[in-house]
Amino acid sequence: LPGRRGRRIAGFELLPDMTYYGCCACISAAGAGVFLRSAVVAEDDRVTVNFFENGKAEFHMNGVSVTLEIRTGYPTDGNVTLRVKADSPARFTLRVRNPGWADGGGGYATWEKEWSDDTVEMRFDMPLKILRPEHWDSDVVYTKSDMTDWGCSCCAPEEVTHKPEDDRYFAVTRGPITLAADGRTGKAPDSAFEPCFDALRRENEIGPGVPCLEKFEFRTKSGDNYCLVDYASAGRDWKTDIAAWLPVS
Repeated sequence: LPGRRGRRIAGFELLPDMTYYGCCACISAAGAGVFLRSAVVAEDDRVTVNFFENGKAEFHMNGVSVTLEIRTGYPTDGNVTLRVKADSPARFTLRVRNPGWADGGGGYATWEKEWSDDTVEMRFDMPLKILRPEHWDSDVVYTKSDMTDWGCSCCAPEEVTHKPEDDRYFAVTRGPITLAADGRTGKAPDSAFEPCFDALRRENEIGPGVPCLEKFEFRTKSGDNYCLVDYASAGRDWKTDIAAWLPVS
């Protein structure tokens, strides 16, 4: 958004000491606020659950005080329990998001009834999925290093074109989580990987004393086994090489 004297708020803001505040910090903070504001939305005679997180939402529906409690291990667990408690019976529609990553996902599951003290249980399967790159011809990406007139480094546009070797990658997801290679697990992220569905859950540690949300060991036909962890936990020492797109030989 245009700011004072031609500066930009959120995307780029030059500070008095000539450092700048980049978009990553701004967008992250804004995303946290938007998430909380829209996780549960009550309007008119409808309640919509957009995101799954342990906690309670309190609101009034048709003049009746209602509490919606969410219990879940999401995003590493696909079980979600919703308990709706109303001070007195209240009729309204409950809509719960059906995640797009789930088989047959997309849209909302809907219940319209008179609520008093009711429980809704949902289970989303989280199988491992292997993704391949989408084909493309050319694009413009902002990854070229450049300098501003004020002496600050920034990213400039650069045109890139498709190369055959760009297709020799795959990614692995489980539910809403993308898995990634982390060099601390013993295999270099830029080495060759073999796509594989035979995986065993391991202790949630990248290494001794380094926690993660999820860790799987993939057992390949060639015997070149490897471990992947959740992308959010990978490389959080800010010096370890990581990769979500894994190269094949």
